[in-house]
Amino acid sequence: MTKDIFELTFEKAAIGIAHVDTNGKWLRVNTQLCRFLGYSAKELFELTFQDITHQDDLAFDLKHLHQVLRGEIESFNIEKRYIRKDGTLTWGQLSASCVRDSEGKINYFISVIADINEQKQLEYNLKRAEHLAKLGHWTLDLQTNALFWSDEIYTIFEIDQNQFEATYEAFLNAIHPEDREIVNQAYIRSLQTHESYQIVHRLLLNNHKIKFVLEQCETVFDGEGKALSSTGTVQDITRLHETHQMLLESEHFYRTIVSSIDDTILILEDNIIVDCNPASIYLFEKSKQSLIGTNILEQPFCLIESTEQTFNQCLINAYHGNVTHVQCSLLFNRDHKTNKIVEITLANYGNETHKLILIARDITQKLEEEKIFKIHTRQAQMGEMISMIAHQWRQPLAIINALTSQLRIKEMLKEDEDPTLIAQLSKIEQQSLYLSQTISDYRDFFRPDKPLETILLSDLINHALELIDHTIKSKGVTVRHCVNHPVYVDTYRNELIQVIVSLFKNSFDAFDENAVTNRIIQIDIYRDDLYGILSITDNGGGMTKEILDKIFVPYFTTKNHTEGTGLGMYMSRMIIEDHCHGKLDVSSNNNETTINLKLPYTNL
Repeated sequence: MTKDIFELTFEKAAIGIAHVDTNGKWLRVNTQLCRFLGYSAKELFELTFQDITHQDDLAFDLKHLHQVLRGEIESFNIEKRYIRKDGTLTWGQLSASCVRDSEGKINYFISVIADINEQKQLEYNLKRAEHLAKLGHWTLDLQTNALFWSDEIYTIFEIDQNQFEATYEAFLNAIHPEDREIVNQAYIRSLQTHESYQIVHRLLLNNHKIKFVLEQCETVFDGEGKALSSTGTVQDITRLHETHQMLLESEHFYRTIVSSIDDTILILEDNIIVDCNPASIYLFEKSKQSLIGTNILEQPFCLIESTEQTFNQCLINAYHGNVTHVQCSLLFNRDHKTNKIVEITLANYGNETHKLILIARDITQKLEEEKIFKIHTRQAQMGEMISMIAHQWRQPLAIINALTSQLRIKEMLKEDEDPTLIAQLSKIEQQSLYLSQTISDYRDFFRPDKPLETILLSDLINHALELIDHTIKSKGVTVRHCVNHPVYVDTYRNELIQVIVSLFKNSFDAFDENAVTNRIIQIDIYRDDLYGILSITDNGGGMTKEILDKIFVPYFTTKNHTEGTGLGMYMSRMIIEDHCHGKLDVSSNNNETTINLKLPYTNL
């Protein structure tokens, strides 16, 4: 019965079992072994284990066999590769022990062979993954102080595992001396707190080469809190560390450059400011902390008016990959008296479609200087032209006037003088004198070097009205005057008249735009404690609160961009307030708009 059970166990075992003689010849094999090797039992009996052992593993296998034959050991356990009948290789774990007779002589070997192909494949994949990740694993038995290292750790430490005894102390000795105590304390602390840890430190290799590694560790404790074993990983991050350092140095380099640039630079992500340079603080008058995280389009950050298209459309164009240049105005409070004009460039940040780089330059002073320069240049050019006209017209006008005077006197000396003719000739004289005086007035007006003058406000408004008299008549506008008090002001005649003419032109445009039929402009001159006030009111349709809030914003215009620049009212306020030291404000009620020019008056 016992024999039958043995036979059944031998044959039905789920693992390969064989009897092999001392020369390696197969004596008996079970079904599982035949299936594992791909041979039939009959075919195996014609072979030895040497015949189907991979050449690279044969010497290792025979070494253990000879140790048994010499009586040094009774059994051995090894992993080796077998050659199957179809020529493929398969991994097996061989456990062999000898069976001796009564005299101690070896009769045969019992070989148990387990299929470990899947295990070896997993081990290979793990080693391959560790090699690719430059990551090795280790285990420290805290009872024996035995340290196991995977092959990749030996590679990382550049140590021959056959010449190295892996212990915790040996591991510490491989760490850079300056980091050794930090790593040791991190491990000791983890044993005390029962918490895992990770730490970056350096290795100092035998060739004085330095590597950076990321080490992670966790420890297993028994029920009483005693540490049993520690398991961890070591990953070579030298290249990552070097790349990180290069990026930091590169970032520092470019940040240094960007910080030294006077232009404002913002990085926008979906219109949110995510980074900025120091120049931004001065342009936007905000701290970096308050700028970061702010939506460029939202209040109370700023109100932006731009040329030709809305600033939001400019942003959209830039997100679509179009480099966009635009001039904008920035407003910093609700009364719109604090504003700047900036020149902005928008472009994609790298290849990212949701990020933009915004470069802005404050051109407020430059634009004002250019505008004043253009005004003075235009005045000089007009002055030269008027001077030429005056030179060409004065002599003909003088001749006309002389001839007219002679004809008038001759007619007056006749006994039967014609009163109507005398009156008409007198009118010709008056008109020629008026024309000559008008030319002189124009010439004086366009002199660019006109100094500060003490002027009667009523005279100033009369001069302005004379310049646009033809337009007033052609537009069918009725102009009414009311001088409550003679007011003298010290100002620059030419610049002030330019502002007044510009304001009248805005009234004319409002009349046309709103198709006003009964067109009236009311002019009032009076004074308060500080200022002489010139008030101009028209019935051109009035303004909404939204327009009033933006009327002095650079580039804001209610007209088509081909007809208006959006700089007229802005420049008018700049001339009155910055050059003439006065004030300019606008109000609107129903269909009427009132503009008040306030200038410091002079007591005469």
